[in-house]
Amino acid sequence: SSGINAEWPLRPGGSAATMIQKHWRGAIARMHYRKRLDNIIKVQSIVRAHLYRKLYLQTKSAALVVQKYVRGHIARQLVAEMWAEKCARLEAELESQRQALEARRAEMERLRKEAQEQEADQLRKELEEEEAARKKEEEERKKIEEERMREAMRKMEELEKKRREEEARKLEEEKIRIEEERLEKERRWSVSGRRLKNKRRISCVKSWKKKKLQERRKKKSERRSKKRG
Repeated sequence: SSGINAEWPLRPGGSAATMIQKHWRGAIARMHYRKRLDNIIKVQSIVRAHLYRKLYLQTKSAALVVQKYVRGHIARQLVAEMWAEKCARLEAELESQRQALEARRAEMERLRKEAQEQEADQLRKELEEEEAARKKEEEERKKIEEERMREAMRKMEELEKKRREEEARKLEEEKIRIEEERLEKERRWSVSGRRLKNKRRISCVKSWKKKKLQERRKKKSERRSKKRG
């Protein structure tokens, strides 16, 4: 492939030709060694880049999974805390209302004993109406709180869904970019390989022409020496 014939005939007693051949072959061998070393270094760099990129993508996907579960756990904790606070607040309000109701009942009992039956009946009716209104207000408040909680949960689910879709889109774009880079490197590698083959072919042709020219000169010198002899 180097275009140098290692079996060139030497003239009898031609030490200079031997030295030239030795130095020329050494230069060709060093050139081929440098080219092979460059090719090996390029292949190593491509393989290492591929391995590190693969490791980076795996680490990134694992980190995204961990982030997803941690954020979900934190969100669930926040929702549970909010729900516990609201439940405690509602229980406190109910307890205060129960205490007020008990106080009013005691007051009604005292008034019933002291006042006439008609006034007691009127107070009882008013108390029942207030109780019904209070229950209605409590039910409406509970419905409003439950509706707000459902709305908050729905919004959180929508945000989580959008975030997952965005992460999937980014991951797909990263895969497409890596594939395009790989294809571009393979194309460049194939182009450089064809150029190297052309250069080798040209060097072979030049060395062959040089060899033929040397043989012709040698034959001419031998004919001249015979004519002189």
